[in-house]
Amino acid sequence: MSTNEANMLSLKLFILLLLFPAELFPAQCRDNVTFQQIRNQYELMEPDDPAAMPFINLLITLTKEERNSAQLTHAYLDALKYHPSTDVKLKYADSAVAIALCSARSDVIADAYMNRGMIHYARYRNYRTAMADYLKAVDYAKISRDPYVQYRLLHHFGIVKGYIGLHRDAIHNLNMCAEFFRKELGKELPHDQRTMLRKSYYETLYELVNVYQQTGKYDEADRYIEAILKEIGNNRAFSGIRNYFLKSKGISEYRRGAYKESSEFFDRILPELIRTKDFATVSLIYYYQGKNALKQHHKKEAVHYFKKVDSIFQRHHFILPELQHGYHYLIYEAGERLHRDDMMAYTNTLRMAEYAHQEDRHHLYTSMQIALKNDEKQVADDRYSMAVAALLTLSVGFGAFTLSTFAQRKSAQPSASRRGEEKETCDEPQSNKEKPDPQVILTAEIRERIRTNLQKFENEKGFLKPDLKLAKVAQEVGVNANYLSMYLNTEKGMRFDRYLSEQRIYFMAALLAEDPQMVEKGAEELAAHCGMKSASNFRHLFYLIYGMSLHEYREQCKKNTADGNRFKPETPTDPQA
Repeated sequence: MSTNEANMLSLKLFILLLLFPAELFPAQCRDNVTFQQIRNQYELMEPDDPAAMPFINLLITLTKEERNSAQLTHAYLDALKYHPSTDVKLKYADSAVAIALCSARSDVIADAYMNRGMIHYARYRNYRTAMADYLKAVDYAKISRDPYVQYRLLHHFGIVKGYIGLHRDAIHNLNMCAEFFRKELGKELPHDQRTMLRKSYYETLYELVNVYQQTGKYDEADRYIEAILKEIGNNRAFSGIRNYFLKSKGISEYRRGAYKESSEFFDRILPELIRTKDFATVSLIYYYQGKNALKQHHKKEAVHYFKKVDSIFQRHHFILPELQHGYHYLIYEAGERLHRDDMMAYTNTLRMAEYAHQEDRHHLYTSMQIALKNDEKQVADDRYSMAVAALLTLSVGFGAFTLSTFAQRKSAQPSASRRGEEKETCDEPQSNKEKPDPQVILTAEIRERIRTNLQKFENEKGFLKPDLKLAKVAQEVGVNANYLSMYLNTEKGMRFDRYLSEQRIYFMAALLAEDPQMVEKGAEELAAHCGMKSASNFRHLFYLIYGMSLHEYREQCKKNTADGNRFKPETPTDPQA
């Protein structure tokens, strides 16, 4: 045994004597046992707990000495989980990817790319970079066929789809993940693996609750919130995810009008979220605290919270789309104070936020579509290769059979006939091979033309014309109907009929708030005024978009007019129909 090997063995034995004096057996000198014993010292610690780092640094040292790429990758992934610094986390994530590639193990590489994408998402809210890593992870996950990694990736794609407004797809993805984790938890598993699966299961349900709340499915969201909070209880292993469900509970309380209770839930979890540097969720809580303050007529407090949301956006250059409505109130409040500089500043910031989100949506949607087309092409190519291989096998086998027959019967004619028949059969798979449709992508020039002309269409109130169709509006915008439809889906996250309905309802809501005479008109006349034929459809859409009936909204307008206040309708967080 060399001197280095002897020193290494002595070091490992010394570690075992310090950490595990009651558990030493001869078999535990094996590397994997040693590594797991070190992990046992920190696996139950909370994420971002620096107390775990001495154990992890020791693990990194041992795995480097052993030249074990897979274990070293695992150690780096542990480091990015427990190190409190976001920038250091990203360095560990980069190291994990580099070492994983050296391991040449597809499951390890997929896990490393996925975890680096999670850091870009969770700590920076950089959806584009996260998506690039997720897509790389998918390529390796398909090879490894590790179901846990595959479903975790499906979970993250569900988050991205929810962000860009593909809510149905997001719900489908997340439900599939929840079902997988639920089934896995029904098996006999080691404690640490069961804990990991439960965390993944709860995280998936939390994201599902988010999408349900965004789309107005509050009953479904509330059922999950109550069930999971009861199931988690005071279990310290899941205290982090419990805070996020309490955040959802705060939103639920706001929706049902319990503004004080809602604020109490938010105040309870805010310090921990600030500690973990989850700026996106912190800004969402500030936004809802501002809304709670408004509902309780505490305008100065509301402005204070909305300014906190703006402060976070200025530092991190990210804001969740639904939080942009806070700027509408800041602009309105600055107008009441006759402070034009503040009005312009908030207006410009709002435009920046809207533009950044639109660019994210276009980039992410296009990336997913291109990846989908590439997968379809790969599947088609694989099928073609399999067909060619099968034909070659058949040809070789048939050739051998022909030669044998020729030798036995000394007659070439039957063989030639059969070869002709076989050739006709062999040509069929190639002629029937389907090709995927080419991917259509809007250029930046076309998108800018649509954006400019669509804004002009809105400013001129072109949406008030009755009997508007997609093709007619596309002609006014200066593109074909397919381009306009794709633009509305990728940039605004909605179909044409939904877009048209929203413009008409927003217009009428503002008109009702400004003109007392319009408040007295019936639903039929209001519907006709904004280009809609059906009064019942008008009332239905109004409730979907504003979360209150037309009657309730008009009564609110009347009350504000009687009090001498100018009623400013809040642009709602729109649940997608």
